[in-house]
Amino acid sequence: MSIVKFVNVRCTEPSGTLQLHAYLSDYLKTDDGKYIDGLGFVTDDFMAEFEAVKRANQKLGGSQFRQITVSISPAGNDHTNAEYLEIGRKIAAYYYEKGHQAMIYLHLDTDVRHLHIMLNSVNLRTGKMFTQSRSELNRFKLHCNHVLAEYGLDQIRKPAETLSDSTVHELCDGFDYLELFDEIMADKASALADLFEKPEVRSHGYEPQGRTCWSRSATWPDLPFMHCFDTMIAKPEGYITPPHNYPIKEETIMNNKSDHQELPIVTTDQFPAEVSSSIPGLTINCSKTLNIAVPEGADSNDIADLVNAVEPQPETDRAFNTKLGIAATVELQNLGYDIPVTVDCSTNINVMYEDIMKSNIIDIPGDEDD
Repeated sequence: MSIVKFVNVRCTEPSGTLQLHAYLSDYLKTDDGKYIDGLGFVTDDFMAEFEAVKRANQKLGGSQFRQITVSISPAGNDHTNAEYLEIGRKIAAYYYEKGHQAMIYLHLDTDVRHLHIMLNSVNLRTGKMFTQSRSELNRFKLHCNHVLAEYGLDQIRKPAETLSDSTVHELCDGFDYLELFDEIMADKASALADLFEKPEVRSHGYEPQGRTCWSRSATWPDLPFMHCFDTMIAKPEGYITPPHNYPIKEETIMNNKSDHQELPIVTTDQFPAEVSSSIPGLTINCSKTLNIAVPEGADSNDIADLVNAVEPQPETDRAFNTKLGIAATVELQNLGYDIPVTVDCSTNINVMYEDIMKSNIIDIPGDEDD
């Protein structure tokens, strides 16, 4: 039986997200990072884009993420690791379609390989925090079963309410609770018990048919003929062997609206120093404005020195604002809008004189050596 479970981890600080990501992406667990993927990202820096969505919506506090563990029954399961990661992407697509970034990790360091999915608690489309009703949890279970059936895998048989962990775990307690060791072991023991359970013995009834007879017992092997004393037991005419109960495959499956693709790296020097109001599209205003009031009688050279001492936005801030622009561009493309996005990272200085006739700061020449 396959297991899918929301593990309730208490985390209200961005540093906790980094701790969990470091654990889930460990090179020993993911084959040196080979089996890590994401939905809703345009760069490989998943953590930076996670935080960018939170900052853009001013929701750095509160629950930072939701974590889902997926353990697929290994019985009759010969899928490759790449296919496993693909299964994780299709399961995570349920929440990505709703607007939540998702990171998928395949762990190979335990007896049963399994998947972890970490969802951003802040919706990149609506800016709202993650919430889920019982009916939505039922729909997610159905979505998971459709994905598992597509690959011929054992489905989730437990009620939907068991998919959510009622125990609140702390990061300081370690991360073993994410691996569901006890549940996976209990499921393996149950499967083993079912395999070796003694079949129910039923009485055999025979109907003579000349020198032949046939058996009604459901526990007898499905062979073309069997011996009964000195007579031959044959199947009655018209007997049909019931078909095997293989999982039914869906003709149509859920696919992401857009494939995960690598986009060119955008650097801050590619953005214009000044933003013109004539440029069509969306403008993200990350500019800094400084107002300087000059009293009457102030020395113009002092004012010029003050203006020249103003520092532009740091490169780190410009790079962060650039990521916001990239995220906005991708989201608009997903919605079908191919329009440019401009990020204004300028620094604006407004100098206001009490005596307008002395506002000649622009005309002050610099040093001849400059």
